Amino acid sequence: MEAAWSKQYDRLARIFAKALGKGTQEIAEIGCGSGQLTIPLAKQASNLRFVLIDTFANTGTGSYSNRRYQALVSNLKKSKLFRRVRIVTADYMEWIKKQDYEIYDAIISSEFLPEITSAEIRPFIRECYCMLMVRTHTQNDGSNSVARTISTTHTRVQITMPAPLYPQSPHGDHANSNANA
Repeated sequence: MEAAWSKQYDRLARIFAKALGKGTQEIAEIGCGSGQLTIPLAKQASNLRFVLIDTFANTGTGSYSNRRYQALVSNLKKSKLFRRVRIVTADYMEWIKKQDYEIYDAIISSEFLPEITSAEIRPFIRECYCMLMVRTHTQNDGSNSVARTISTTHTRVQITMPAPLYPQSPHGDHANSNANA
């Protein structure tokens, strides 16, 4: 059974690596568990750095949660990936609320969304959207657009708008204003 799950995560890692592209640098993974998606994705794309967020069921209070955290650390060290990650033990919404806008190239999750309620989905997606960097894409007709993409195992949401309509950053200036330069 474990081999089947490993193949599934390898397949997801290839899909995510292709979707993220070569220019992607900083990834936040919400609900990283023991690194079952992180490690194959990091092997697929050596340009990525990760911020891994998980509650680990409040690490240190129970043997199961502590084993999951220790498994993640051990797996990252065995794979020689520990230097490319920062592990954050926190509730996902508390962590999100402390983040700046437009700081991550991508936000991924493999098994997290089924764990939150339908009332939590909309605020979660909205906050993730704000944390994503805006990217300029040239369309087939030569025009530019900007996009932010949120990918999970079950959902892919891409929000695209014409380039002149850059969203305002929290500082009042136009986000990524040199995108057409």
